[in-house]
Amino acid sequence: MEPLVDKIDIGLDGKQISGLMLGTSTLYTNKNCSSILNAAVEYGINTFDLAPSHLSNDKVKEWMFAFRKKDPETFSRLVFVIKGGFPTEEKQGRYRSQLVGSAEEIARNIQKSLEQALAFYELPKADVFMLHRDDEDYVYNSAVKREKTPVKTIFEATKQLSQFYSICSVSNLSLIHICRCRRYAVCRSRWSPYH
Repeated sequence: MEPLVDKIDIGLDGKQISGLMLGTSTLYTNKNCSSILNAAVEYGINTFDLAPSHLSNDKVKEWMFAFRKKDPETFSRLVFVIKGGFPTEEKQGRYRSQLVGSAEEIARNIQKSLEQALAFYELPKADVFMLHRDDEDYVYNSAVKREKTPVKTIFEATKQLSQFYSICSVSNLSLIHICRCRRYAVCRSRWSPYH
């Protein structure tokens, strides 16, 4: 089958990245997990968000191990994205961003979760380490007012962890950016992110 999704070169150790990335956060409860991931590869998607907030994602992990054994050449061209920097729940109803403080403090905050995700999926390093921009701190669903950590400080922190990833990115999950990405994905390929 001809791949339906374009790939681009972003300087990722010879790997190309597909124009669409498949998130796996809902697949860990899906009995068709392997079929869905195999179909994604067949259609040309080679980039997968491993959703490290779901480190019970055994079905995705099982698929990765089986696919690596069955087709090591294709597996070597897959791109795995580890996300980090999510707020942590300090106590019930109180969430604090991990991206607050000096670059050194931020690096310490995110290193543990990054190492845990790599160990769980048995990856030597992440192809892409994606950090959300500094999220709000919340107390019972109300944002706590404070200055946002500059992206420059966040990148200074992630530079200290460069042995764990090939490329680092920072995302901004505002609705307008999500809508633009979806429109771009539909225009650039015959694959719809809504399917």
